[in-house]
Amino acid sequence: MLLENLFSNVLDMSITASYVAIAVIVIRFIIKKAPKSFSFAIWIPVLFRLVCPISFISNLSVFNFINRDSFRKIEGVSQSITVNNTISNIRSGQVSDNIAGNAVTNIANNTTISQGIGNNFMYLVSILWMIGIQILIVYFIVSYIKTYSRIKTATLYNENVYESDQIDTAFVFGLIKPKIYIPVNLTESEKIYIIEHEKVHIKRKDYVTKIIAFLILIIHWFNPIMWISFILMTRDMEMSCDERVMKNLGEDIKTNYSYSLLNLAVNKGNTFNIPLSFSENNIKSRIENVLNYKKPKKWFILIIALAIVASTVFLISNPKNNDVDNSKSLIQNIQTLKEESQNRNVLIKNIGDITDFKWDYVYSFEPYTSKENIEKAIGFKSDKIKESVNEGTNQVIFTKGKEVVCYIYGYPDDSVYFDFSSLYNYYSISNKYADVLSMDSVKYIRLSGKGNHPFLLTQFDNLQMSYMIEASQKQVASVQKAKDNYNYDKVFIVNNNIAIEKKNVSKEEIAKILYEENIRLKIYFNEDGKSMISDYRIKNIKLDKIKNNNNFVVAMDFDLQYAKGYEKYDAGNGTPASNRWTVDKYNLLNIEKLDKDIYLIEETYTG
Repeated sequence: MLLENLFSNVLDMSITASYVAIAVIVIRFIIKKAPKSFSFAIWIPVLFRLVCPISFISNLSVFNFINRDSFRKIEGVSQSITVNNTISNIRSGQVSDNIAGNAVTNIANNTTISQGIGNNFMYLVSILWMIGIQILIVYFIVSYIKTYSRIKTATLYNENVYESDQIDTAFVFGLIKPKIYIPVNLTESEKIYIIEHEKVHIKRKDYVTKIIAFLILIIHWFNPIMWISFILMTRDMEMSCDERVMKNLGEDIKTNYSYSLLNLAVNKGNTFNIPLSFSENNIKSRIENVLNYKKPKKWFILIIALAIVASTVFLISNPKNNDVDNSKSLIQNIQTLKEESQNRNVLIKNIGDITDFKWDYVYSFEPYTSKENIEKAIGFKSDKIKESVNEGTNQVIFTKGKEVVCYIYGYPDDSVYFDFSSLYNYYSISNKYADVLSMDSVKYIRLSGKGNHPFLLTQFDNLQMSYMIEASQKQVASVQKAKDNYNYDKVFIVNNNIAIEKKNVSKEEIAKILYEENIRLKIYFNEDGKSMISDYRIKNIKLDKIKNNNNFVVAMDFDLQYAKGYEKYDAGNGTPASNRWTVDKYNLLNIEKLDKDIYLIEETYTG
């Protein structure tokens, strides 16, 4: 799974860099008459996109002009899931089994198989990617060792320049103390040009740049656009170096310098080509560039420099997110899920599955929270933030870096209500990715995008997304004398209700466990959190009816003993008896199956 996620992130960055590389190739063609140092510099955004998954936000980003529906992940992080995929997952039972009946079950099986094949394919591709990296790393190391073995017998020519009869081209070798190596069969005039060329490489640290670029290329070896980019970048590096030599030694060396390039190209054998060599491929283009070189005017250089700076900003910045569109998109996704669910509860295992935008954190603030406190909590100021001035309003903010990327504000009937009461009431059992925090005595909720955050989508007068907390056995509250037989696999707290995960048991046993856990946590508790009952006895429980594949009704006979002070609490049916007991109580429990082996008491009534 880790390997697949890593490859997925690399793939996202590679796709992003491909867009940038194509733009660079176009710009490179437009400025072909400019000094090649500019063509070389314009490759920086490609390298940046290949290694950095995040960037700053700008209205000038190239991605403002790219269809985000076909290319969502411009920041190289996490996965991209469309609402259609989410609905397919829900239908297939991966998010909620209670959404479809028998007609969808057959489709679900096929969907699950297809997804399994897709997962296996992704795993195999990830393995292939890693094998490719290992092969190229071995090639890199072996080639370097081979080159080193050839130059061990090189003799000092002068300063840091060495001659060898084992090589047929000139290059820089070494990282900490780079040295220049040249063939022995060069004329004195050729040595002057070639050594000057290699000195320019050392001064500009080109030998480091090229090796770093090649190591990055190894990671993105599967992308042919990156191989093309590497070749073109290397060509621009060499041409810009050629131009610097002519600037240093004078333009009158053009003819002799061109002959030097040609002679080394003719004599070149199989010398390892990753260290910078004087004689590279595409000698024809380099010679043409040398012969056509003219020192540019200062005003021309200034214009091109400004254009390159603007192009760099254009290519490395991310688009300005439209939080209004994202809000509409998220609400529409939720409404679509509700329509597909036939108005039943929908278990959403991860809110990230229905947000087709990237986010780091989601915050929820209580009504009447000031704009100032909201901005303190999220860590930056935003003109998009409003103050919630009425009870029952949404104040849900998704952030990415220092940007609000989605803002759900207003009454639920205008959008959807995000209910975080489970966290507010039971925050002691929140996980490491969910926090209840405080700012100037005002509580607020923060969820990290790194975790999976389950929600239960229900429909009352409006759509409601209730946060689900998975609790441990020790964290579930127990009433006096309640038995400590926690016979479930998992328990969830949601919207002041209990859901459990239990495998391979009868419907009657499911109902019994659910009722007991509701007694432990919330049924018959007063406003101060004190239990109103002391003990209970479940005497009889039987299946009453099966409503569909996901819902069934269980009838239950039971007795309750009320705590002191609540002897007269006779809600519902039953007969008062001695010692604060009410006996022969009767309830019907409407049980809903939310997901595979996850159940919830949807309703309790007396018939």
